[in-house]
Amino acid sequence: MSERKQILFVINPISGGKNKTSFKKQVLDVLDLQKFDPTFQQTARPNHAYEIGLKAVKEGYDAVIAVGGDGTINELGSALVGSGIPLGIIPEGSGNGLALYLGVPMNEAAAIRRINRFESIEVDCGVINDRRFFNIAGLGFDASVSENFANENIRGPLGYMKSVFNVLSKYQPAHYKLTIDGKV
Repeated sequence: MSERKQILFVINPISGGKNKTSFKKQVLDVLDLQKFDPTFQQTARPNHAYEIGLKAVKEGYDAVIAVGGDGTINELGSALVGSGIPLGIIPEGSGNGLALYLGVPMNEAAAIRRINRFESIEVDCGVINDRRFFNIAGLGFDASVSENFANENIRGPLGYMKSVFNVLSKYQPAHYKLTIDGKV
Protein backbone atom coordinates (compact mmCIF):
# COMPACT_ATOMS: atom_id res chain seq x y z
CA MET A 1 0.00 0.00 0.00
CA SER A 2 1.26 3.48 -0.81
CA GLU A 3 2.04 6.02 1.86
CA ARG A 4 -0.91 7.98 3.26
CA LYS A 5 -1.36 11.57 2.07
CA GLN A 6 -0.55 14.21 4.67
CA ILE A 7 -3.41 16.69 4.90
CA LEU A 8 -3.71 19.70 7.16
CA PHE A 9 -7.11 20.87 8.37
CA VAL A 10 -6.94 24.58 9.23
CA ILE A 11 -9.87 25.39 11.49
CA ASN A 12 -11.12 28.93 12.02
CA PRO A 13 -12.86 28.58 15.41
CA ILE A 14 -14.93 31.76 15.07
CA SER A 15 -16.07 31.55 11.43
CA GLY A 16 -19.80 31.37 10.91
CA GLY A 17 -20.51 31.48 14.63
CA LYS A 18 -20.54 27.66 14.63
CA ASN A 19 -19.13 25.51 17.41
CA LYS A 20 -16.38 23.31 15.98
CA THR A 21 -15.40 21.32 19.08
CA SER A 22 -16.63 18.02 17.58
CA PHE A 23 -15.13 18.65 14.14
CA LYS A 24 -11.94 16.64 14.64
CA LYS A 25 -13.95 13.58 15.76
CA GLN A 26 -16.19 13.89 12.70
CA VAL A 27 -13.14 14.00 10.40
CA LEU A 28 -11.69 10.91 12.06
CA ASP A 29 -15.05 9.14 11.67
CA VAL A 30 -15.63 10.06 7.99
CA LEU A 31 -12.20 10.56 6.40
CA ASP A 32 -10.60 7.51 4.78
CA LEU A 33 -7.73 7.04 7.24
CA GLN A 34 -6.17 4.37 5.06
CA LYS A 35 -5.55 7.05 2.41
CA PHE A 36 -5.03 10.14 4.58
CA ASP A 37 -3.06 11.14 7.67
CA PRO A 38 -4.81 14.27 9.00
CA THR A 39 -3.29 17.02 11.12
CA PHE A 40 -5.38 19.79 12.72
CA GLN A 41 -4.50 23.38 13.52
CA GLN A 42 -6.69 26.27 14.66
CA THR A 43 -6.28 29.88 13.65
CA ALA A 44 -5.80 32.33 16.49
CA ARG A 45 -5.82 35.77 14.84
CA PRO A 46 -6.39 37.57 11.55
CA ASN A 47 -3.97 36.47 8.81
CA HIS A 48 -2.99 33.38 10.82
CA ALA A 49 -4.42 31.02 8.17
CA TYR A 50 -2.08 32.67 5.63
CA GLU A 51 0.90 32.04 7.92
CA ILE A 52 -0.20 28.43 8.48
CA GLY A 53 -0.56 27.98 4.71
CA LEU A 54 2.98 29.21 4.05
CA LYS A 55 4.28 26.81 6.69
CA ALA A 56 2.27 23.95 5.14
CA VAL A 57 3.99 24.60 1.81
CA LYS A 58 7.42 24.44 3.46
CA GLU A 59 6.48 21.24 5.30
CA GLY A 60 5.28 19.56 2.10
CA TYR A 61 1.66 18.72 2.91
CA ASP A 62 -0.24 16.92 0.15
CA ALA A 63 -3.35 19.06 0.73
CA VAL A 64 -4.62 21.81 3.01
CA ILE A 65 -8.28 21.95 4.02
CA ALA A 66 -9.92 25.25 4.99
CA VAL A 67 -12.51 24.78 7.73
CA GLY A 68 -14.11 28.19 7.74
CA GLY A 69 -15.57 30.76 5.42
CA ASP A 70 -14.45 32.89 2.52
CA GLY A 71 -11.90 34.76 4.66
CA THR A 72 -10.17 31.55 5.74
CA ILE A 73 -10.25 30.25 2.16
CA ASN A 74 -8.80 33.53 0.87
CA GLU A 75 -5.91 33.50 3.35
CA LEU A 76 -5.03 29.86 2.70
CA GLY A 77 -5.51 30.13 -1.05
CA SER A 78 -3.22 33.15 -1.15
CA ALA A 79 -0.52 31.19 0.66
CA LEU A 80 -0.87 28.12 -1.57
CA VAL A 81 -0.97 29.81 -5.01
CA GLY A 82 1.70 28.32 -7.24
CA SER A 83 2.68 25.60 -4.75
CA GLY A 84 0.80 22.75 -6.43
CA ILE A 85 -0.84 21.93 -3.09
CA PRO A 86 -4.62 21.63 -3.44
CA LEU A 87 -6.94 23.53 -1.10
CA GLY A 88 -10.03 21.69 0.11
CA ILE A 89 -13.04 23.40 1.63
CA ILE A 90 -15.27 22.48 4.56
CA PRO A 91 -17.77 25.39 4.49
CA GLU A 92 -18.17 26.79 8.00
CA GLY A 93 -18.48 30.51 7.31
CA SER A 94 -21.28 33.04 7.33
CA GLY A 95 -21.82 33.16 3.57
CA ASN A 96 -19.64 30.42 2.05
CA GLY A 97 -19.77 32.14 -1.34
CA LEU A 98 -16.90 30.30 -3.02
CA ALA A 99 -17.95 26.91 -1.64
CA LEU A 100 -21.50 27.45 -2.92
CA TYR A 101 -20.22 28.52 -6.33
CA LEU A 102 -17.98 25.44 -6.57
CA GLY A 103 -20.76 23.08 -5.45
CA VAL A 104 -19.07 22.01 -2.22
CA PRO A 105 -21.62 20.30 0.04
CA MET A 106 -22.71 22.49 2.96
CA ASN A 107 -23.00 19.41 5.18
CA GLU A 108 -19.74 18.68 7.05
CA ALA A 109 -19.82 14.91 6.58
CA ALA A 110 -20.62 15.22 2.87
CA ALA A 111 -17.80 17.73 2.38
CA ILE A 112 -15.37 15.41 4.18
CA ARG A 113 -16.50 12.48 2.01
CA ARG A 114 -15.76 14.63 -1.04
CA ILE A 115 -12.17 15.02 0.22
CA ASN A 116 -11.88 11.22 0.22
CA ARG A 117 -12.05 11.34 -3.61
CA PHE A 118 -9.04 13.70 -3.66
CA GLU A 119 -10.20 15.42 -6.85
CA SER A 120 -9.25 19.00 -7.63
CA ILE A 121 -9.97 21.76 -10.11
CA GLU A 122 -8.00 24.90 -10.85
CA VAL A 123 -9.54 28.27 -10.05
CA ASP A 124 -8.35 31.73 -10.98
CA CYS A 125 -7.41 34.37 -8.48
CA GLY A 126 -7.34 38.12 -8.87
CA VAL A 127 -4.86 40.60 -7.47
CA ILE A 128 -5.62 44.09 -6.17
CA ASN A 129 -2.87 46.19 -4.59
CA ASP A 130 -0.64 43.09 -4.40
CA ARG A 131 -3.31 41.12 -2.46
CA ARG A 132 -4.84 38.01 -3.95
CA PHE A 133 -8.55 37.32 -3.83
CA PHE A 134 -10.79 34.42 -4.79
CA ASN A 135 -14.43 34.57 -5.82
CA ILE A 136 -15.15 38.23 -5.05
CA ALA A 137 -13.60 41.58 -4.25
CA GLY A 138 -15.53 44.62 -3.15
CA LEU A 139 -15.06 48.33 -2.74
CA GLY A 140 -17.14 51.13 -1.35
CA PHE A 141 -20.15 50.05 0.70
CA ASP A 142 -19.42 46.34 0.29
CA ALA A 143 -15.82 46.73 1.47
CA SER A 144 -16.94 48.85 4.43
CA VAL A 145 -19.42 46.15 5.48
CA SER A 146 -16.72 43.46 5.18
CA GLU A 147 -14.28 45.50 7.26
CA ASN A 148 -16.93 46.15 9.92
CA PHE A 149 -17.87 42.45 9.99
CA ALA A 150 -14.22 41.43 10.41
CA ASN A 151 -14.14 43.49 13.61
CA GLU A 152 -17.58 42.37 14.83
CA ASN A 153 -17.93 40.14 17.89
CA ILE A 154 -21.05 38.43 16.54
CA ARG A 155 -20.36 35.90 13.77
CA GLY A 156 -22.76 34.33 11.32
CA PRO A 157 -25.64 35.94 9.43
CA LEU A 158 -26.73 38.02 12.45
CA GLY A 159 -23.29 39.60 12.73
CA TYR A 160 -23.24 40.30 9.00
CA MET A 161 -26.67 41.99 9.14
CA LYS A 162 -25.54 44.05 12.14
CA SER A 163 -22.54 45.21 10.08
CA VAL A 164 -24.79 46.17 7.15
CA PHE A 165 -26.90 48.38 9.42
CA ASN A 166 -23.86 49.85 11.21
CA VAL A 167 -22.29 50.88 7.92
CA LEU A 168 -25.58 51.98 6.35
CA SER A 169 -26.19 54.44 9.19
CA LYS A 170 -22.92 56.34 8.60
CA TYR A 171 -21.70 55.46 5.09
CA GLN A 172 -20.53 58.32 2.90
CA PRO A 173 -20.14 57.42 -0.78
CA ALA A 174 -16.66 57.94 -2.17
CA HIS A 175 -15.34 58.57 -5.66
CA TYR A 176 -12.75 56.18 -7.01
CA LYS A 177 -10.19 56.25 -9.75
CA LEU A 178 -9.40 52.74 -10.97
CA THR A 179 -6.27 51.71 -12.78
CA ILE A 180 -6.64 48.34 -14.48
CA ASP A 181 -3.69 46.88 -16.36
CA GLY A 182 -2.07 50.31 -16.38
CA LYS A 183 -5.11 52.09 -17.82
CA VAL A 184 -7.12 54.63 -15.82
